[in-house]
Amino acid sequence: MLGAVDAGDILVQRHFTVADDETALSLNLRCYQEAEQGFDILLSGLDTGELIASSQNPQDRMFSSRYRRPEAAGFFRWDRSAQNASRLVRAMTFGAGRVNPLTCAKIYHSRFAIGVGKLDVQAQRSGALPGTLLAIAANGWRISTDDEDVIVSKLAKVGSAEADPGALACELCVKVGDILPILSDAECNILRETHQVLAVWEEFWLERLERFTSPRLPFQRESDLHEDARMEASAWQGCATLDKVVPSARIDHLVGSLAIYLARVCMAPALQIGWDAGIRTPLLSAALVRLVPMELEIGLDLSFDEITAAIHAERKTLAEKGGYPLDLVNRYPQLGTNQSLRGARPWSVAISLTVGQEGDEQGDFGATDALGGCLTLQIRERDGAVRWIYDAAVLDIGQVERMTGHLFALASAGCNPEHKSLPVGRIDLLGVQERHLLLEDWNDTATAFAEDACIH
Repeated sequence: MLGAVDAGDILVQRHFTVADDETALSLNLRCYQEAEQGFDILLSGLDTGELIASSQNPQDRMFSSRYRRPEAAGFFRWDRSAQNASRLVRAMTFGAGRVNPLTCAKIYHSRFAIGVGKLDVQAQRSGALPGTLLAIAANGWRISTDDEDVIVSKLAKVGSAEADPGALACELCVKVGDILPILSDAECNILRETHQVLAVWEEFWLERLERFTSPRLPFQRESDLHEDARMEASAWQGCATLDKVVPSARIDHLVGSLAIYLARVCMAPALQIGWDAGIRTPLLSAALVRLVPMELEIGLDLSFDEITAAIHAERKTLAEKGGYPLDLVNRYPQLGTNQSLRGARPWSVAISLTVGQEGDEQGDFGATDALGGCLTLQIRERDGAVRWIYDAAVLDIGQVERMTGHLFALASAGCNPEHKSLPVGRIDLLGVQERHLLLEDWNDTATAFAEDACIH
């Protein structure tokens, strides 16, 4: 036995011609066919003793790490040749319903990336600047490169299903004559290196996404989750009990309080909620997900300290793993059937951390702040204040204010030494006013009636 992998002599070697229009799929199939024939020759040679071994030539050997990614992580470089773009698309074509372990061919734009399933090189040259959008038609977009023009088709917003080329152009706010972004060498290196670092954790994220689940609040119907949500923001509020808690522990405390609340009202101890991965740069935001799944097991018989310890460990895990590419959903067939993962806000409830500034106003928020399909809890790191960004078509401000009361009741109980050993399922959620409303006001059913009137 040799003390190294792939270091022995060659017994059987097969050669075949690679055609100009080969794809990853066609080459994989051809390799399987040649390997099958080669194995038959090997068995026959072993039987007859006619095999002749030849030494390997180190100069002919190639190695590609499983975590290596293509140039620019699969984004087109319009200042290169049309054939360069064609090779990229064909190299990323593994076939429908098959796993793509690398990446997808993509058009870069700061708003979002467009996945490309097919590219045809045109004989004509427009002479336009590289990256010029020459035409938008039902069969795709025509774009100029450094030499020939190309038509890209089978277009889809990365992470979503195939869509109409015209509709995608409208959503991206591009028109004929516009020049698509030309990535610099430095930007291409950042994209590639980032994807290669994250590739190590793809199996971790794949397993989590296969377990996808989203909490459904008691007052939320399945039909309430839609892309055109009417988002509003509550006012920032702080829990005075947490003022003396150190910032990192304060975040664990608030996230733990929300997790306990969801586990109780949704009657679901196993939770998956969206967590803001903190992707802020325009370059990477077009390539990587903003939200990642935070998984929590909230046993209602556990203490508050045990819950916050689990939250801290989960936050550490998510920080270590970083995130995953947007095209992961497109590359793994088992994820593509989950329509929620293809949406803009997969999880109904999400959490994000923000630095925030003095004088933040209730209405001072943007569309990118609304991360949960129904509800987003924003935590301001500098002082621990929180606010909700919620779908006003699903929740009214009264419900949101009651949730704030429940959240702060849990957070305050977690700081109370008398409740340290109390199971979180037994912590009282109700404040004095809400308790009076439920037990006194709503039970005050006495009413006057005429004493001389008959019941019937």
